[in-house]
Amino acid sequence: MFARRFLRSHTVGRTTLTTGTMLKKVMGSLQYLSRQSAVTGRYVAPDAELRLGQYDICEVPIRNARFERRLSLDTNGFVLVRQISRVSDFRNWPEVATIYPAEIEQLVKNLTGAHHVVTFNYGYRSAAAYRKGLSPLRCQVTTEPATDVHVDYTPQRANEVAFGFLHHLGMPPGTMRRFIALNVWRTFTRPPQDWPLTVCDASTVAAGEGVPDLTLPVVKLPDNAAVPGAVVLRSPPACAMTFHFNPAHRWHYFPNMTRDEVVVFIQYDSARPGAWRTPHASFADATARRAVSRESLEVRAIAYFF
Repeated sequence: MFARRFLRSHTVGRTTLTTGTMLKKVMGSLQYLSRQSAVTGRYVAPDAELRLGQYDICEVPIRNARFERRLSLDTNGFVLVRQISRVSDFRNWPEVATIYPAEIEQLVKNLTGAHHVVTFNYGYRSAAAYRKGLSPLRCQVTTEPATDVHVDYTPQRANEVAFGFLHHLGMPPGTMRRFIALNVWRTFTRPPQDWPLTVCDASTVAAGEGVPDLTLPVVKLPDNAAVPGAVVLRSPPACAMTFHFNPAHRWHYFPNMTRDEVVVFIQYDSARPGAWRTPHASFADATARRAVSRESLEVRAIAYFF
């Protein structure tokens, strides 16, 4: 069990903005791995990536999570929390690197009761090139929001990362009884944003779902004609998971987020309770009037329990 149960934070979302003028549900297009796809994985170059799998564009209902009475990491796998950062410019990496890690580590400790938190992989995203529709191409710039339904780790990869940090910190692995891999996601452009984050209620994701999605680092992306229809490779240093469409999946988003709010969601929980991973993606919100191009910063974190 956790040192204490995760805090519920829906009240924060309701007090920040008035829900009366918002829609309770919108329709959004997400990319799910096609069941006919013979391969998964992606080539990742320094400035772009190329997905190998075939994906279906699926129209799904996405609920406005600000109307939910209760949300928790324990049950749903995600929450919205208020976090006022001392960072003045989230595009200024030296400022972010100096101030933000300690803020996020303390936030995660407060949410989970973890004894130690490590943050890493600070990712900037911009939707400026996306406009209003999904591109049929499988190639995208690495700083653009991901549109495919995924989690960032397989269980094996999550364990490798968590134990790797323990080794680096000089902590004996046997002292750890549990770890949770989380993401802390914040948009810092004014609301409304055109391509918000959407998260899948972890309680609606079956334990057997998910297909390993290999990350293949390259200096330059191969030509489309040179990409084989199927590849058999040993697992490279990184491996995520991608998902087939499941009508049971229940999707949520927080419209009109401000820079003082963050979405925290579980990527992997070594204890594997009811909510142990949260598939996520981004989608074009056609209902957002005079929306601005989303810019965001996401941080990965490992919360340790000893």
